[in-house]
Amino acid sequence: VEPLGFHYFFPSVVGVKADAPWKTFKEFVDYAKKNPGKIRISSIGVGSSTHFAIELLQSITGIKLIHVPFEGGEATVTAVMGGHVEATLDGYGKLKPHVEGGRMRILLIEPKKPSHPEIPTLKELGYKQDLFATWFGLWAPAGIPEEARKVLVPAVETAVKNTKARIENLGSICEYKSPAETRKLRDDEYKEAYAIALKIGLRK
Repeated sequence: VEPLGFHYFFPSVVGVKADAPWKTFKEFVDYAKKNPGKIRISSIGVGSSTHFAIELLQSITGIKLIHVPFEGGEATVTAVMGGHVEATLDGYGKLKPHVEGGRMRILLIEPKKPSHPEIPTLKELGYKQDLFATWFGLWAPAGIPEEARKVLVPAVETAVKNTKARIENLGSICEYKSPAETRKLRDDEYKEAYAIALKIGLRK
C-alpha cells in the first residue's frame, strides 16, 4: 500500500487508579525499580501496539513489569478498576471518561496533548526517546495511477483538516502529514518494533 496522508494520533498513556500510591511517573518508576515484577500492566493483546509500547517502556526506563494481555476492548481498563492489574498502557480516549470522573489518573502520555500540559512525555522527564503511539493514516493500493494520486492526496489533506475539531474532542490529536512524512513514520516505527519483536521472542 501507499500512503495518501496522515490523519491522527491516538495517544498512548500509562494509567492507574486514582487512589494508586503513585502520583507521578517518577514515583511509579522508583517503585518498579525497587520492586521488580510487582506491577502488573495490561495491554490490548500480545503483539499489539500497546504491548510493544510496554516493552519499549521497560527498555527505556530499566524497570520490570508483568505484562497482562487482553483481547482488546475495555478489559484493559476494567482490570485496573477492579484491582486485577495495577496499571494499563492504552489509548487516552479510552481512559478519558474515567479520568474526568475521578476514577483514574494518567502518569505519562505520548505524543504530547496540548490540552493537558501537566501530563508528561518520556522525553520531558529526561529520557532519550518516547513511546509508540497508535496512529491512523489513509492509504491506497501500491501502484495507484498518478492521476488518481493528484486528486486523492489534496482531498485527504482537506478531509483531515476539516475533521480536526471532532477528532480532538474524542481525545485524539489530529495532525496532517504528507504521504512522504507518513511513509517515513511507518518505516521508522517498523524498524524499531521489529527490533523489539526479536528481543522479546515474537520473531526469530
